[in-house]
Amino acid sequence: MFGDEPVIVDFFLCEFLERWLAMDTELETNTKLVKGTVIEAYLARFLALSKNAQFRSSDKFILRLFNGWQAVWY
Repeated sequence: MFGDEPVIVDFFLCEFLERWLAMDTELETNTKLVKGTVIEAYLARFLALSKNAQFRSSDKFILRLFNGWQAVWY
């Protein structure tokens, strides 16, 4: 988001946007927050970064395991 390399806030934002995109896709609402917007384009560019794409294609990646505020990384 800021600078040439992703920082921790970029990953929090990515997860937040993915959650919104899932809701936009799955819920029958007329208002779309991410789907079809420049936000969706940002998300696609962020996910296409080589290290992100590599991790997401590995067996360590779990799709749709959204973390709450209580998530802790050790």
